[in-house]
Amino acid sequence: MAKISVGVLSTFNHETHDWVIYKDRLEQWFVANDIAGETEDDKSASAKRRAILLSSLAECTYKLLRDLALPKELGNLSYADVVLLLDGHFKPKICGFAERNSFYSAMQSANETFSDWAARVRGLALHCGFSASTLDDTLRDRFVLGMVQGPERDKLFTETMSSLTFSSALQTAENVRSARKGARAGATGASGSSAADNELGVYKMAASRAPASAGARPTGSTGASCTICGYRGHSASDCRFANSICDKCGSKGHLKRVCRKKLPNKKINFVECCLDSGDEEGLAD
Repeated sequence: MAKISVGVLSTFNHETHDWVIYKDRLEQWFVANDIAGETEDDKSASAKRRAILLSSLAECTYKLLRDLALPKELGNLSYADVVLLLDGHFKPKICGFAERNSFYSAMQSANETFSDWAARVRGLALHCGFSASTLDDTLRDRFVLGMVQGPERDKLFTETMSSLTFSSALQTAENVRSARKGARAGATGASGSSAADNELGVYKMAASRAPASAGARPTGSTGASCTICGYRGHSASDCRFANSICDKCGSKGHLKRVCRKKLPNKKINFVECCLDSGDEEGLAD
């Protein structure tokens, strides 16, 4: 009965894949399937590994490897020799200063989670040559200083550096993010409006939100408009226009657009001047 292989061994194409990552995955596939490495006493293991690797190469990659091996034939090379050829061609030449420049200039992107940002910081430090004694502090500093502006970064800035590690900085950032998310969800459930709109205490009056007429409920809204300013999304007790002076009636506590006071009509008195007959005759002339 044929032995069933464990895991999936994909095809390696140097135009779209990373050789270093593929080689690591290939080594793990060998371990999972009990394919031993090359030994002095067992050359067949090397031949089997070589055959598996060569059969897993895309046509363009196989042709490239064959050219790299000339004048030798690929079938005459050991697995270690084939890997050495691929390493020499695909492994990037590392420049320490360039790696550190990439590390120190890295910034968290707007849509990147804190966990992903922390993982990227670790990866950027791989070839920087940081000493083991200072590595954790270096990772922590880049993680905190490269974070996007927000409450999480502000919270970490209040922490004592001597007690803050890279892992605890990540944990603190995740805790603050989770707390903010829970608070917004609770506020939304309690008031029916988005807590994000009121986070800074400033109500965002978008152009699409037309002010409601005096005393009327806005069309398509599930809640009444504010009696002070006429906009939706908050109550009158939280309105920032509570101390405003109405331009219509002069009273304090509401805006002109929601003013309900009816001012008396201004009467204009017309004075009729009666002309005597002599004046009328003079005008007729």
